Amino acid sequence: MQANDDLAGTVTAIEVAHRLAENPLPPGSLSVRFWFGPETIGTIAYLAHHEDLIPQLKGGIFVEMTGNVSPIAWHHSRQHDHLLDRITAYVLRDTEHAERDFAAHPANDERVINGPGVNVPCISVNRWPYDEYHTTDDNLEIIQEEMLQGAADVIEQIVRVYATNYIPRRTFRGPVFLSGNGLWVDWRENWELNRAIEKIMMRFEGQHTIFDIADEVGLDYWVVRDYVEKFRAKGFIEALPIPSEA
Repeated sequence: MQANDDLAGTVTAIEVAHRLAENPLPPGSLSVRFWFGPETIGTIAYLAHHEDLIPQLKGGIFVEMTGNVSPIAWHHSRQHDHLLDRITAYVLRDTEHAERDFAAHPANDERVINGPGVNVPCISVNRWPYDEYHTTDDNLEIIQEEMLQGAADVIEQIVRVYATNYIPRRTFRGPVFLSGNGLWVDWRENWELNRAIEKIMMRFEGQHTIFDIADEVGLDYWVVRDYVEKFRAKGFIEALPIPSEA
């Protein structure tokens, strides 16, 4: 048994699970399923026995080799430019990382989850390269707590953005009385959001996710989501689910 390939990925995934349990996603978010099993054949067997689950899956993250001292390396989904890819790039925008194509070496269960006949968008997160790969030197001596936690930080943020994202569709017609409904943003407190209000509202036609809106107006996802949630609380928008591609 090797330490980094792949007990480290299991440890990182468990850490993310603990964090989500301690600080749950808000109501209405996607549920998050953690699955641990033998490489490739385990995923094939699991999906073969749970085919009814496949259409419900909105995305996946394969986690492995996260304890060695190397930058984060992430592999695109087979779709390459899926929302999951874009969110991953957003989360890693200020972090040193390597960006790789789908199923580029080293490839694993994403080839099953995102492969023909299943096609659930799935990325892979690891740390690469490391010289000890597939050697007896892959042992506990190369595992660093900081690396495990850093990978968990990245994966947790990807999950939080992806799971809380939705498509806002307006229920109103015409201009909204912003100040009368507590929706006006004081320009002296948040100039960027104040200037973006109209642009955000123009994207409530049921064609953009919150992440799309934040990306297009150039603001932080959580800033935009918190603001859109105020419209939702007032009944000015409804939240539509993002369709599955599986």
